Amino acid sequence: MSAFNYLQELDQKFSLSSGAAATDQTESRKTLHFKVGQYDFLLPLNNTAEVIMSVDYTSVPISRPWLVGVASHRGELLTLVDLKNYLFNSEPVKRLNNRKVIASKSSSLYLGIIVDQVIGIVNAHEHEERNSYPAHWDDSVIDLITGIYSINGCYYGMCDVYRVIKDKGFSDTRKVLN
Repeated sequence: MSAFNYLQELDQKFSLSSGAAATDQTESRKTLHFKVGQYDFLLPLNNTAEVIMSVDYTSVPISRPWLVGVASHRGELLTLVDLKNYLFNSEPVKRLNNRKVIASKSSSLYLGIIVDQVIGIVNAHEHEERNSYPAHWDDSVIDLITGIYSINGCYYGMCDVYRVIKDKGFSDTRKVLN
């Protein structure tokens, strides 16, 4: 049993025992809450393979600073992307140290997003979704998310990590080679 499945089971047990599940009739999504810089993000659990605390990787020469490297993880090639550097042009990661890797897998891509902190599982309810973004949110963050949620006074962006890959800036090598 994976760690996420175990956490989901615990979450369901505690929700049922507290009566919260019985009284809340709105649709909810189980998500992983993580932080990058000052921003709080949510990633649907069905897009999350695992959280990796430490991984050995090989740097990729002549690449963008946010493309940290590649790692062999569980028999697959994991591409490591520093989300903070990609979004905010921050200092590139030299070592993972206290940062975490969220592994996300689609049909053909195993992507490791390096984040500052992984907080835990959050239920994002339909009624908590908002139509507008907070004024202080940076445009680069807004391009990454598919929606915004206000939960207990805190704003969370619903993250779509594959928007990063689809972004023209992600695959544009002209700046790297010049």
